[in-house]
Amino acid sequence: MRRLSLGRYDVAAYLFYMAYSASSVTVPIVLYELSHELGFPLSSGGGGMSGALQISRGVMMVLSMVVCGFTAARFGKVNAILASVLAMGVGITLVAFSKTYWFVFLVLALAGFGEGHIEGLGTPFIQDVHSDDDPARYVIFGHGFWSLGIVLASLVIGLVLYCNVSWRAIVIGCGAFCLVPIAWLSRCDNRYRDTSASSASDVRKKTRAVLKCPRFYLFFVAMLFAGGGEFVFTFWTPALIRLEFADSAFMS
Repeated sequence: MRRLSLGRYDVAAYLFYMAYSASSVTVPIVLYELSHELGFPLSSGGGGMSGALQISRGVMMVLSMVVCGFTAARFGKVNAILASVLAMGVGITLVAFSKTYWFVFLVLALAGFGEGHIEGLGTPFIQDVHSDDDPARYVIFGHGFWSLGIVLASLVIGLVLYCNVSWRAIVIGCGAFCLVPIAWLSRCDNRYRDTSASSASDVRKKTRAVLKCPRFYLFFVAMLFAGGGEFVFTFWTPALIRLEFADSAFMS
């Protein structure tokens, strides 16, 4: 097997995957402090209020993934990804300036919209970059940076929170990290095919073809339950540890 041939666009993909994963775990890890300061409960599910934060984010992610193909067709994958990382970063950063629960609810929906585009366009972006060199290898390698980002962000955020750094400063830092992939991707040249995937009519045609495929619904249900289970553990585990087992932020 040939060695991977990596370039600037690959690094850009790894950076926006890590920014995405960091943004995903930031609010769950600081949720304990967030709930105390804004005055909404965590125990017994918070009367639905705590979980609704992730629902707003998740619903916007799904809607974003539905329209991301049309966005890419209209503006190109690179521009769509740049805008989505910016939306994600702005949404996460605005959490730090929240005074009410409902403000957090709204800005997390904005972050979710950006995350949905990254979820939907990240893989085809890498495939386009390596369309002539067994793209599956590069996709698998790139997806590994999502997991790496989850682990690193959880350890760093937990440690910094343990050192009594304000949760608001931590959230701002995670939002600011989104500027790194934006700056990197903006500097990339046009050596790779970074234009739109197709016209809007082609996107509609391909969407109809997918919806007519019975196997799509099997994968849809599988991903629905797998993704839902992943979000439950990601969102609630840090708060559960803080409430039931240890008051240390680093333990979460």
